[in-house]
Amino acid sequence: MLLKQDTLTCSSRDHDRNQNRSERLLPVTDGENLAANPVSQASNLTIGIVIPSHRRADLLSRCLESILQSVPFPVPILVVDDGSPNHMISTCAKNFKPVRVIRLPVARGFAAAANAGIRQMNTDIIHVLNDDTIVTANWLEEIAKTFQNPTVGAVAPLVYQLKDGQPSRTIDSAGDEYDCGGFARKRGHNRSISACDLSSTEVQAVSASSAFYRKSALDKVGLFPECFGAYFEDVDLSLRIRKAGYQIRFIPQSVVYHRCHSSYNQHHPKVIQLQSRNEEWLFWRHLPKDQRFSSFGRHFAVLILKSLKRIAEGTFIRFFMGRLEFFLRIYLKNNWQEA
Repeated sequence: MLLKQDTLTCSSRDHDRNQNRSERLLPVTDGENLAANPVSQASNLTIGIVIPSHRRADLLSRCLESILQSVPFPVPILVVDDGSPNHMISTCAKNFKPVRVIRLPVARGFAAAANAGIRQMNTDIIHVLNDDTIVTANWLEEIAKTFQNPTVGAVAPLVYQLKDGQPSRTIDSAGDEYDCGGFARKRGHNRSISACDLSSTEVQAVSASSAFYRKSALDKVGLFPECFGAYFEDVDLSLRIRKAGYQIRFIPQSVVYHRCHSSYNQHHPKVIQLQSRNEEWLFWRHLPKDQRFSSFGRHFAVLILKSLKRIAEGTFIRFFMGRLEFFLRIYLKNNWQEA
């Protein structure tokens, strides 16, 4: 069940402060915003691709190669170097002539890097893409058709998993789901293509490993919450897009492959703590006042089940520290607007 309105979001003052801070840090290679030609003759919409990247130049190279082999028309591609060591990401991206690069002097996380790239794009559609993905031929065509409907604010493609670097038919995500008890999950994750109904449909959220956003919708609701750093920032943005009255669609004709967990070690203690903190933060940011009492019981049950799972995995301490960090640093201090 998708929660309704009365969402706690970052203030416009904090948003403006983050935007100004980011833009001071980001010299664009050509000194101007990126624009494009329409996606196809049947569409008057333009699209731009933003790829945040921190340290995996080898994966970024494969991603860029797949894009350049798959696009039948010029598309602006912007790589955001999120403070990579020795400028390795900038060096890699500059080997691909059509690709432009901006660099953050220090690593600030996926959300801030993606936002910095989005602000430089002057296109109707923004395609946020992980550096550990590989796109396929015509993955943009159906997306452009879907965005012809002005009520569509975001689109999720069908994302398969890369296993040992090779394409598989195991699903990574077919859009995302969010439960009012306070947890999000990828639709169809780890399931085979034959076990799922993959018709085009409305979904609750998109995974930022490969997500398409209407630029005017982002102008209206804001960008990724930089306070999250990484994890659940895409669900937060999706919920705000839906709250603004837009649809989010899943389009299986658009196919992308994703090498899961290559950017972060999912079992690293700091990652577990960050995921736990942000998941709790997401719940409270999107908890309507009129549903607070009705949602508490379900949320408590979710916390119990997740705790038991973490105890069995031997990761409960970091899971607990993440929840504790949220309550001590954010909830008790009423620090909802922290950037």
